[in-house]
Amino acid sequence: MLYPYIVLNVPENADTAEIRAAYLKGIREFPPERNPAEFQRICAAYELVKDEAARARMRLFGLPLQEKHAGLAELVPETDEKRGRAGCDLWMETINDAI
Repeated sequence: MLYPYIVLNVPENADTAEIRAAYLKGIREFPPERNPAEFQRICAAYELVKDEAARARMRLFGLPLQEKHAGLAELVPETDEKRGRAGCDLWMETINDAI
């Protein structure tokens, strides 16, 4: 998702009236019958910044994940290599190599 202020074309310090005016202008320009994807983007952006509580939530926690069911594990890329435990032997070897 794009940053909601960019989608709505308003500054980050815009008040509720400015954001609502930009939202209404956007949905007039891109009605769901003609451009459903852009209409959906505008509606989603407006939901993120429509009132002061929503703007504060976004400032604190950032943009939400794309998937509603996405968890923290999906933020970490998968790798094929197995992670093993580094024992004392590996540490001693590393220290001896450094000396």
